[in-house]
Amino acid sequence: MFLSSPTKALVPGKGPKDAKIVIVGEFTDAWDYRNNKPFSGPAGQVLEQCLHAAELIRGEIYLTNVIKYVTNPHSLKEYYIPTEGNKRGKFTPAGYEQIDLLKEELNEVNPNIIVTAGPAALTAVTGLSAGRKLRGYVVASRGLAREYKVIPTVSPASTVHKNYIDRQLLLNDLRKVKLESTSPEIVRPGRQLV
Repeated sequence: MFLSSPTKALVPGKGPKDAKIVIVGEFTDAWDYRNNKPFSGPAGQVLEQCLHAAELIRGEIYLTNVIKYVTNPHSLKEYYIPTEGNKRGKFTPAGYEQIDLLKEELNEVNPNIIVTAGPAALTAVTGLSAGRKLRGYVVASRGLAREYKVIPTVSPASTVHKNYIDRQLLLNDLRKVKLESTSPEIVRPGRQLV
């Protein structure tokens, strides 16, 4: 059930401005509006559980969304047209305005690592659209003040309705995020092929 809310209510990101980890969700919903913070509804509860299991503290992480205005799944197309068949998702002009706001926000926080939760967040931060194929892999951001480490993961919203496989994927990715958050450099493992 979608809670009633204003159509253009801005919900800013929350968390310490010097956070080492930023988690970027896809869009703000009515739960976020009511609590005036991102990831505050059922998806936020799942995220909180996974953060706890990964030994991360929510209060030390900066949380935000690409689309900062309250939207419901039916009005999301005003900002982002999701993947259909073989076509990749794309942002509308209003969506690109939201991406510009997000980039300013990310540059201000200047984290060691950015976690993109969902395909729209991944596209906004990196320009890539391979969502689940890149899940858990360290990629580089694009269009920001510097090159940030980015780890794509599943959206916590996809885990709400007993999707335990996605919960486990999210948890594993957050464990990797904890390890990668100690430095801002992208360090690939050295491999010697025989």
